[in-house]
Amino acid sequence: ACLKGIEGADRTNMIKAITKELIGLVDSGAFELVQLPRHRHEIPTKLVLKVKYRADGHYDRHKARLVVQGFHQRLGKSYFATFAPMANFCSVRLIISLAVYHGWALWHADVPQAFLKASMPNDVYIRLTRGLGLRDRRTGTNPVVDGIALRLLKAQYGLKQAPMLWNKEISSFMESQGFTRAGCESSLYYRYDVSTKKITLCVLE
Repeated sequence: ACLKGIEGADRTNMIKAITKELIGLVDSGAFELVQLPRHRHEIPTKLVLKVKYRADGHYDRHKARLVVQGFHQRLGKSYFATFAPMANFCSVRLIISLAVYHGWALWHADVPQAFLKASMPNDVYIRLTRGLGLRDRRTGTNPVVDGIALRLLKAQYGLKQAPMLWNKEISSFMESQGFTRAGCESSLYYRYDVSTKKITLCVLE
């Protein structure tokens, strides 16, 4: 159903993108097969398909992402909190301005599939969108049958709590690297090196 209206080479390339997305989720340990507990429901998922282009307008690649339909989640069962701090653009502009004025080195980094780096603290079960299935490499059969569900081990795009879980994950990493979160700006981290008397600032967007 997700490929309806897509024909020719676009269809072939999109099938490859979907396959790559699912293999990536399996290889990263994003979920596991379990018996669905009584009184628990599976959250539906949806494939989001897109053709990406570079800044100059030339074709880049076909992209597919499996997204959880978070609006089906129930408070107190599949999530308990959702708050995640966002960087204040005034802080971002201020740091860029200071870097330009003082001639400081400035870097920008992106974390691919950031939400998938965060572990799930509670049990959340999902159901693959219609038309998708998993095949056991050894037996060639589909292990997802009645009563068997996919339990998330990693956060997924679309989950209500995904931004919060990712923020906790990246915050823990920053602290392990010697950074301290600023009290006035929750997305600003700093680290002072006593030996070189240099300070490193980091803003999470």
